[in-house]
Amino acid sequence: RLAGEVVYVGCGIEPTALETLATQTLERAGVPHGGLDHPTDLELTFRRDSAGVLHAVRINFNATHNASVVDGNGKLLNIAPFGVSIVPEPGRQPSMKDELRE
Repeated sequence: RLAGEVVYVGCGIEPTALETLATQTLERAGVPHGGLDHPTDLELTFRRDSAGVLHAVRINFNATHNASVVDGNGKLLNIAPFGVSIVPEPGRQPSMKDELRE
């Protein structure tokens, strides 16, 4: 038997309410994510390698460099237009307090 939760979000929800609902749902489900304070043209996802090391994968969807993000190790990243940055961040536990979302 399967167990879980379904979250239905109706049309026309206020963006702020949607962000709050999505954040609460991710937290409840234990899904790693980076939070909401981030450039809108930059995506973040977390992946673990076969050794269990956490990596932050950032994708720049903008036609210009994105140098506004600091990785989990305190290093300023300069991601090329439409570029990808993959940085191991072994000490990080993704949560709402991170600078980007998943």
